[in-house]
Order: sequence, then C-alpha cells, then structure tokens
Amino acid sequence: MCRVLLPFLIPFLFVGQLAAQDDVLVLERGSDSRAYARAVRLLRSTKMHLSASEMTPKQLCRTLTLATAGKLMFSCGRKVSEAAPVIDREFQPMSLWSIMAVAQLETGLRFAFRHGLVMLLPADAVKPQTYLRVYDLRAATAPLRSFPGPDLRLRMPDDERPLFPEEGEPDTTVSGFTSEDLESLLRETVRPESWEIEGASLNHQNGVFLIRQTLGVHREIDRLFVKLGVKAPTRTVRPVRRGGLRPTLRPTLRPTSARTLRWPTVRRVRRW
Repeated sequence: MCRVLLPFLIPFLFVGQLAAQDDVLVLERGSDSRAYARAVRLLRSTKMHLSASEMTPKQLCRTLTLATAGKLMFSCGRKVSEAAPVIDREFQPMSLWSIMAVAQLETGLRFAFRHGLVMLLPADAVKPQTYLRVYDLRAATAPLRSFPGPDLRLRMPDDERPLFPEEGEPDTTVSGFTSEDLESLLRETVRPESWEIEGASLNHQNGVFLIRQTLGVHREIDRLFVKLGVKAPTRTVRPVRRGGLRPTLRPTLRPTSARTLRWPTVRRVRRW
C-alpha cells in the first residue's frame, strides 16, 4: 500500500523544502535586482566542505565571505549572533546556497540582500520586495445562471401563468468558489504569516484579484489556482537548440540545383 501511494505523496512532502530553498536569500529592494542575480549565481556555483562545531552565525558569515574570496560580503550583528543557536553539523562538499538553506533552518534567522551585502537577520526584521500581480478570475467566479424552460402544461382560459418562468437567483458559481471563498482560502493556506508583512495586500472586485506579494508567494498562489481549476496553467515555449531534436512539424530544406530539381510524377488511373 505504501509503495502505491508513495509517488503521489512525494510532491506534497517536498513542497515545504522547495519553498524554503526558494527563500534562501531575500531581495529587499528592486534596484538591487542585478547585483542580487550575480550573487545567486555565485552562491550556487561555489562549493565547499564545512565542518561546523558550535559555530555561531557571525563565524558562519566570516567563513562564507572567505569562501567567495571576498566577492560577496556576509554580515551578522553581535547581539543577533549571541541570541541565535549555534550550528553543529558536518557539511559535505555542497554549494554555499545549500549551506545557507540549512543554516536558516538551524538558527531560525534569514539571509537578506541589502545594498550588495548579505545580512543574517531575525525573521521579523526582513522586509522582502513585493510585486503587484493581477489575477483575472471573472470567468470562474461568475454566477451560474439557470434558464428554466417553457411551461408546457395545458392552460385554462383564465390561466395567466407566463410561458417562461422567471429566472431564480443563482446560488453557486461556475467553479463553485466565490471571490470571498478564494480570499479566505489564500489567507489561511498560502503562508498566513506573509500577509502581515509590510506591503502585502489582497483586494478583489468582480472576480479580479489585485495581490501584492513576494515572488515565492505568487508562485504558490498560481499553483493553488491551477489545482482548484480557476486558472489555466502557464505555458512556456522553449526554443529548439541547434544539434538537438527537431520537432516533427518543422520542414527541412535541402539545397537543390536547377538540374536536379524535378517535379513529382503523377500517375494517372484509367477508369474502366
């Protein structure tokens, strides 16, 4: 029984880990996006072997700075380092990005990118960059109207019943979810603590949702809407690389000269 259910349970078991890895380094200002992208590439490509024995967060920041050869500076306050738990773990050769993800789980602190520096701060002191996105769910939250058919019963001379009865008030929507249902579902299931940060907001009107959140929360909102069936999944088109597999519908043109060019022969079928 466990072997049968294991393929279906694996995606749910790793959702929290993927979300935690996605929020390893928080971007606080949109103007630092280019430097943030360079820092992420450096942290993912640099690997090291670390043996941490009662290492404080401040010592970890010093070690990570030396691992990047001074290309990226890490900083942690003395009071923050003394209040946080120490790290006692043996890290096999892995990327600095993975080490930072484990360090966040061990200490409860968060890495934030500020003015080109990586700061190790308490979770409540981090102010992530928020983005406004519009979700058009009018088709899914529209009322499901019912149009009654004509009344075909025999009529008496004094019968004043209308041929087509009046339409009743719809009691459900096309998807089964109203705008208020989706709002409460988002606030309760998609990182409830993230809606209390500065800049986060959720407004809706006539099925159009205006949500300001971080990129990680937006991805979880998009996945939730796709699972509920109120939004179509986003399709990405990837270009075909040279030397790879070609699509079957792509025509292949071969250079031909005027002498070798021949028209296709058409066979005539004689009718008897």
